[in-house]
Formats: sequence, structure tokens, C-alpha cells
Amino acid sequence: MITSTRIAKKAPRSELFGSVAEWIGLKDVGVTLQDFEEGNFWKFFSKTDASRFSSVIVHLSAVQRHHLVKGGVPSKVVRDALDTYHCINHDLLLGSIGLSSKTLDRRQKDRLNEHHSDAALALMEVTALAESALGTRDLAEEWLNSPAIGLDGKKPLEMLTTAPGIAAVKELLGRIEYGVYA
Repeated sequence: MITSTRIAKKAPRSELFGSVAEWIGLKDVGVTLQDFEEGNFWKFFSKTDASRFSSVIVHLSAVQRHHLVKGGVPSKVVRDALDTYHCINHDLLLGSIGLSSKTLDRRQKDRLNEHHSDAALALMEVTALAESALGTRDLAEEWLNSPAIGLDGKKPLEMLTTAPGIAAVKELLGRIEYGVYA
């Protein structure tokens, strides 16, 4: 029988919003906590913000990322993010998040579902991590589209459609960054 009535305090939502808003610069453009919780802050991003947002995703907590995924990533944000890739074909990138060009075209004004939103955020996050580990965006993109021994010969892009695949890619990038290949 549990006799203690102590309950762990949760961080207030406003605190979570505040840290994300500060990193991304949402406060500067007038995004509110309600906008963030409902996923409406995406409308404040321009095309040039796609690469900046990709580097911010790396710093999000699991709870903050959960809010982004639950709100659904707008297809426009995904399209803008894909436009920042120069060495990988858009169809390959879309395949890595489980979408086709036709599906994305049909959803021009819609948000992606949770599964595709999570995969899209994973693509942006893994790209930012690869860029950090390898030094340049071009090297990161080349690595994402090349077979990796640490992934049993699979390309990192092929691994981004499942949570275990994403974890394996992030783990490999961590090993590369710290020089631990075995």
C-alpha cells in the first residue's frame, strides 16, 4: 500500500514554451503559449528559417518534441526544409519520412500526421547532428545517402522511418563525433 501522497511537480507548460520560444526566436515574432500548444507557431516561420529550425530541434526535450509532433508539422515547413538540401534528391528525402511527392502535393495546406511529423523532425535533427559531426552540410548530406558499416550497410536515410532506426543513426553519429567507430 502506498502511504505517501507526494506527487512530483511537473514543469509548467509556460516554462517549456519559454525555452523553445527563446531558442527559435518565437517571442520576437509574437507567438503565444497557446499558439505553441496548438502547433500554430509554424505560420511565423519563413523559408529561410527552415535551416535555423533544423539546428534547434537537436536541443528540444522529449516533451517539447512531443508537442511539435502532436500538433503536426505543416507540409509547407517540410517542403521548405527539403529545399535546403542540395546533394540529395527530394524523392529520396520524402521516402525517408514515408511520403511521396504526390502525397505532399495533396497536403499543401495540411499538417502531416504524427508518424510523418516525427519522421520529418528526425530527418531535420539527424541532418543537423551529421553536419555537426562531419563539419559541413554537403558532407552530412553525402553521409546520409551512403551505406554505413555501423548500420549493417544501410543508408542512414533508409533508417529514419522507425524509432529504432532513428536511434541507431543518432548513436552512430555520436560515435563518429567522438571517434569511437567500433
